Amino acid sequence: MKNILIIFTFIFILIRLPFLDQIFLLHDERDIAYSGYSIAQTGKDLYGKSMPLNFEGISPSNPMVAIYYSAFWSLFLPGHSVFYARLPYVLISSLLIWIIYELIFHITGNKKKALLTSVLFCFSPWIFHITRLALDIPLAIVLLLGGTLCLLKQKRILAYILLFLTFYSYQGFRLLIPFLVVYLEAYHINIKSVKSWLPRLLISIVFIFVLFGSTFIIDPQTTKGRFSEIIFFSVDNVKEVIFRRNSTTVSPIISKIFDNKITTALDYMLTNLIKGQDLMYLFKTGDYSAINGSTASGQFIFIFIAFY
Repeated sequence: MKNILIIFTFIFILIRLPFLDQIFLLHDERDIAYSGYSIAQTGKDLYGKSMPLNFEGISPSNPMVAIYYSAFWSLFLPGHSVFYARLPYVLISSLLIWIIYELIFHITGNKKKALLTSVLFCFSPWIFHITRLALDIPLAIVLLLGGTLCLLKQKRILAYILLFLTFYSYQGFRLLIPFLVVYLEAYHINIKSVKSWLPRLLISIVFIFVLFGSTFIIDPQTTKGRFSEIIFFSVDNVKEVIFRRNSTTVSPIISKIFDNKITTALDYMLTNLIKGQDLMYLFKTGDYSAINGSTASGQFIFIFIAFY
């Protein structure tokens, strides 16, 4: 099986290299690559701050780990071009072949299922597209799944390190990590050993608090901005609630029951959940975002519908 995984890893990299520099760096890629190059050459970011932990004035919001990852590779790559800006992200993404395999094998104990899942995941259109870009997302996916695998295998210190790096790689995973950690702790519940499980759960909860507490030191402005985008704290959500109440003809008491922040937030989440299961989205159109979407197909090749 090891030889098969090596072959697929080679194929994973090989099919991503042709035309890697055919399209110029996207805005987010440019900010990450230039910031990393600046750090590597001068020890300062684009605004002259020495070895910062918080990168402001760029997009995406403070991809700290991605920038320092690019900075590291800038010291060793033979040139500075679109190809070499993206190459490090192709290389680290190839670890997904191994991580997905180990993850599924740990859960199912079935090598064939693990290999099939790894291949389907790593050679899907969306993964092919996103792992060819110098963005924080592919790096964060590797770190997140690596942290998940380590936590499942009870390698806690390494898991916490990887999840911490994930937290400061891609902002979109910040709210996912606490739920993921608690869920994985629940995975290890054993009624016969509750006493030994509870301390581990408490350690993970402390880790979560430390994780979010660190944001008020490292990137408080970014955190504040992200909180304002969360549906429960969103100004747009409040505006929608007020608009519904002002435009309805029903009793104010009934309106408060059906039109409030909670119901609006739940409706928003339900809508996105349904969209995520939509066959058109999964196998035809893909992500609507110009950066995240492959433009040529859905998230998966249509023949993969057999596994849906």
